[in-house]
Amino acid sequence: MSGIKKILFVEDEDELRELTAGILKRNFYEVIVAAGGVQALELFQKHSAEIDLLVTDVFMPEMSGLDWVERVKSLYPEKKIKVLYLSGQTVAQIKDPRLLDSDSYFLEKPYTSKILIEQLKKILI
Repeated sequence: MSGIKKILFVEDEDELRELTAGILKRNFYEVIVAAGGVQALELFQKHSAEIDLLVTDVFMPEMSGLDWVERVKSLYPEKKIKVLYLSGQTVAQIKDPRLLDSDSYFLEKPYTSKILIEQLKKILI
């Protein structure tokens, strides 16, 4: 894959959303930002052809990251969608098999900007 990568980034906490979106932009990613799962689903439907990666918080008030991503995958079964899930809990604590999907990756909060960017580079090879 070459060129600028487009990420749909979803985080319900305002400060963390702004901080992480800034990190992504400074590292030459194009970023579409959503504050929750419902908004993310709408944005994905508008930009589905352009998005290279979904980066989402797992736990959000109106719709979890796991649920909105599942909806996206059911609406676009032909599209191979890579997802990086973010959570303050571990995979073992969450206990949801969707986190173990072959196109899913996981990063535990808190994370540094360096760790986030390294993870993204591995995913978007």
